[in-house]
Amino acid sequence: MGSEYLAIMLSKHSEGVIKSRIPGIQSLINKTLSDLEAELSHLGKPISTDVGALMDARKLIEREME
Repeated sequence: MGSEYLAIMLSKHSEGVIKSRIPGIQSLINKTLSDLEAELSHLGKPISTDVGALMDARKLIEREME
């Protein structure tokens, strides 16, 4: 067998292995994203994007400084 033939066969084999693993990788990524989104949801909004909470914090600080 020539090296060109072996290169073609190896390329086809590699392509098949990679394509067969893509669904598992996508599933892992989706699960990880879902887990992270659930954790972020549990932690709540960051104070800097929650204007109401930011205003409440400002009022508390102002009261403490009076």
